Amino acid sequence: MKVGLFGVFVTPRCTPDVVTATARDAEERGYDSLWVGEHLAFFDAYTPAYPGSEDGRIPIQPDEGMPDPLIVLGWAAAVTTRIRLATGICLLPQRSLPYTAKEVATLDWFSGGRVDFGVGVGWQREEFDAAGVPWERRGARTDEYLDALVQLWSTDPSSFDGEFVSFEPCRLHPKPVQQPYPRLVIGGHAAASLRRTVRIGDGWFGWYLSPDDTARLVAELTERAEAAGRSMADIEVTVQVHPDRFDPSMIEAYREAGVDQLTIMARPSSADHARRALERLQPVADAIRAV
Repeated sequence: MKVGLFGVFVTPRCTPDVVTATARDAEERGYDSLWVGEHLAFFDAYTPAYPGSEDGRIPIQPDEGMPDPLIVLGWAAAVTTRIRLATGICLLPQRSLPYTAKEVATLDWFSGGRVDFGVGVGWQREEFDAAGVPWERRGARTDEYLDALVQLWSTDPSSFDGEFVSFEPCRLHPKPVQQPYPRLVIGGHAAASLRRTVRIGDGWFGWYLSPDDTARLVAELTERAEAAGRSMADIEVTVQVHPDRFDPSMIEAYREAGVDQLTIMARPSSADHARRALERLQPVADAIRAV
């Protein structure tokens, strides 16, 4: 099984040295991928509750923030040569579509074709409000944005005429190194996310799932893929394990559930802390890789 590292890079502790140490050490230790999440801003009050914690609160302090994932991965690309660079998950419908297409293509160009572009629809209305994007129909916006990304990355000239984004024939360069375009990884546990994965995804990303929940969702994903004439061999399943609820004894159960890659989390606060964290995680990474 593949093993990925989910880097929780949070300012002000996240500095260039922290990203450099984390990315280089992860590559040297044989990690297959480095994942970085996205949040535009944080709020003192928000709905619905954060699904990744017991109390429904995001585990972040008022003076902390998450740097832009594509810029972080660009820095990581400059200090590595092999490890794949993934967003987990980019909040696509909040973003400017043409600029995102340009940024991801540029990252793929400079990294030599190492980008996995993970996307999701988002869960926090306040963040959409701050971005000036309607909360309603964010799923439909995401679907259309994905189609427009494919056009901008794989055709020249490119054009698109949709409800949420339109552009006349244009030439957006650089094109991605990966052909026909970077791998699209769809995040989310809802039926719409599974449908989106089958329709256009090269991978699916699950967050903090138990082996049983993973098995249930992968079974549904498999059923949908088969009905659409797709093979699960073409859809890589990645699951981020919960740092407080995961035990290496679960690894085999994840494999049996259909997982191709498990990602484990590090929240480095300094370059030295990053190295010590990855050293501590090494037995788990080795155990995942051995399955």
